[in-house]
Amino acid sequence: MMGWPQYMRRIFASYCLWIVTLLLCGCVAEQDRSQSRTRPTRPRTRTPRVAPPLAGLEEIAVIKVFDAENKTVIQRRNGESYLIDYGAGLASLREYENKMALINSPGLFAGAGSIIILPNSNQSARIFDAQPVDDSMTPIQPDLRENPGIENGNGNGLRIQKVLERGRIIQLRDNSLWEVSPVDVVHTFNWRPTSNIVIVDGTDPAYPQRFVNQNEKEAVDVRPIGQ
Repeated sequence: MMGWPQYMRRIFASYCLWIVTLLLCGCVAEQDRSQSRTRPTRPRTRTPRVAPPLAGLEEIAVIKVFDAENKTVIQRRNGESYLIDYGAGLASLREYENKMALINSPGLFAGAGSIIILPNSNQSARIFDAQPVDDSMTPIQPDLRENPGIENGNGNGLRIQKVLERGRIIQLRDNSLWEVSPVDVVHTFNWRPTSNIVIVDGTDPAYPQRFVNQNEKEAVDVRPIGQ
């Protein structure tokens, strides 16, 4: 190499410098790759989905209120009707009969954790129990003019569908609901579904109709819920 011409020595030195530069670059790149493999990756964070406020809020119609028992009959827009047992806090619920209120249900309608709300009175109460009355009820208030038993007592009568609230409420096969006079609940407590009922005019202004149970041979004063 000492005998090489000067230009050859310069070429050789440039070549060696180029080789060293490539080797250094390769080492740096390999080190970066090694660090990238051992460097912990940040987990991807997802923005949690926030449930809309009052997701189970539903408007319902208040049909009948039983103040002394903290119970009310309500109807949903799809026609389903429920007998609701609620807690304290609805002092103005009677004013909402035949009007709209709200029920907020976190799960099943009127299930655990549900509350009933009076929107214009700033009142609410917890729902303790909700008993379906009839899934296809339309509407609750019966048309008395179409029942021949009221006019002359000689109609073919109707059958009992359900006896609710220990005889306090009677549901007939025509999907109508009737409230029994408190003095007569002792009789209807033991009435059975499928019993034949004839409706006639009564003498009590507060309960103007009378159910004559042809099976039990008993008569009780009633009034249609919704009137």
